[in-house]
Amino acid sequence: MLAVVSNVVRGQCIVNTGPTLCSDPANNVYIIDPTTDFDITFENASGNPIAFVNWSPNTFLYVSANQNFPLPNNGNNPTGNIYFNGNSHSNPSNPHPTAGANIHDIYTYNYTIPASAGCATSSGQLKIITGGFTYDDFCRGDVTALNDIPLLNYNSAGNLNWYSDDTGSTSIPGTTQIQGGQTYYVDLGIAGCSQVFPVDIEYATPTPEVELMQDFCTQATWQAAGFSNSGDDLSKVVVCGSNLQWYSDSAGTTPITNPSSVTLADGDVYYISQEINGCESALLPVTMTENECACSENSQIEGNNASDAISGFKFFTVQVPGSDLESCDTGNQTYTSPANSYNPASFPINSPADPFSVVTPGFLPGLPITRTSPFGCSDYGIRINDYNPTYGTGSADTAGTLVKEFVAGEVMTFDFSMLMYNPGHSDIQQPHLMMRLYDDSDNLVQTRCIVSDPEDCIFKEVPSNGDVLYSDWSCVKLNTIELQGQPARIELTVGDCPLSIHWATAFIDNFYVGDDGPNVCSDSAFGYMAVNPIDQPSGDYETC
Repeated sequence: MLAVVSNVVRGQCIVNTGPTLCSDPANNVYIIDPTTDFDITFENASGNPIAFVNWSPNTFLYVSANQNFPLPNNGNNPTGNIYFNGNSHSNPSNPHPTAGANIHDIYTYNYTIPASAGCATSSGQLKIITGGFTYDDFCRGDVTALNDIPLLNYNSAGNLNWYSDDTGSTSIPGTTQIQGGQTYYVDLGIAGCSQVFPVDIEYATPTPEVELMQDFCTQATWQAAGFSNSGDDLSKVVVCGSNLQWYSDSAGTTPITNPSSVTLADGDVYYISQEINGCESALLPVTMTENECACSENSQIEGNNASDAISGFKFFTVQVPGSDLESCDTGNQTYTSPANSYNPASFPINSPADPFSVVTPGFLPGLPITRTSPFGCSDYGIRINDYNPTYGTGSADTAGTLVKEFVAGEVMTFDFSMLMYNPGHSDIQQPHLMMRLYDDSDNLVQTRCIVSDPEDCIFKEVPSNGDVLYSDWSCVKLNTIELQGQPARIELTVGDCPLSIHWATAFIDNFYVGDDGPNVCSDSAFGYMAVNPIDQPSGDYETC
């Protein structure tokens, strides 16, 4: 690569710089290798470095080489030398301990030179280009040509020489329409610089977040497990993004206007994009894989409204007189008695006073926790049991139970966060969250319970009221290997203190039923142990 050492006279002062790939000192532009030190020194008329030059901003600027002594924010350089080094690093004294400079980017610095021998006080601007350029305003369907890319002011006339290779041996017209994800090469026409530089074309809008291999269940799979659910359609695929658009072809020429009308089949591939501020992203291919063992309706708690959000769930609420129920009472079926079913004509949204509520993204008042899980992109979450948003005592002794039925896979997980009053009673009289997993024969397979306890590491005290505890969002993983392919249900009960009016509530989000893996609830609030049964020929596990 070409290395140029440059200097230029500015108001009787000399600017000396280290090696560059290409230098245009007349315009204060320097193209460098960002992985090595690039030093800049202002010298007065006597040839001495001028100290206390002021630089702003200070990002990736150092007082000495090898990323030593980072320049303070809006600070002066006491030595006269300044070093740009964009390597990522872990120097604990550095204000940018992990981030490195972007490759093919432009870094602009403002400087002020104090008066010195033969030099008057002066200010200017310096641009450092890290090896090339990035054009990141591309949108799908864009008709921008190479000659339309700004490249500072070098391409203003649109007459630069463009190439398809980094050696500059294959010319292409400047009228070539650019394509997202491509790299082109350009000669900037700077005198004394024969090198060509890369220009990366990136989309202004990132692609949406989605699993590229999507498991789905057919109606036949649900029916085989004894459920009447319909099979999954394209609208059931969970995608995080804005203004989503599905296509049936990789070129994006055939949009799908009604994803709920598209029945999924094994091996199908569809393409998804998102649009932000009128700019559409690239397309992501999503492949459909039929799942014969693990099915769960509305796991991500999504929908166009509250009625959609509660599909796939059942709700029960009950008064909690102290003589009848105790906290974590796993054997008591009062919690899910049909007489206690909760099914209002209009399901409440973001209401703390109702027995249940659909909740939308956002923080709880006065607390550093959100109503929905930060581990996904849910449209909604579900709150179980009422509570007092001022974090005092409640007004009634209640318990709420959410029930979700599913076809079991290897594991079942969900995210949760709790908010509980702490009256300091015995465990069987404390506000609590109880989890009960049942098989198809109503056998209790697993149970876990959390009571309000300031000594429990999962809880923190509300800053404004130490009698109220909360938990950050976490996940629970339940081993369901022995139930694979069979109907199962999870019952989540949140109950107030059974003695008086000390309340408890919990927020639930992001259910998952399927195969286990390193990224599936990798930090369970309860820990996790998987017990794999011995494969038996023709057994349910082997079949699944």
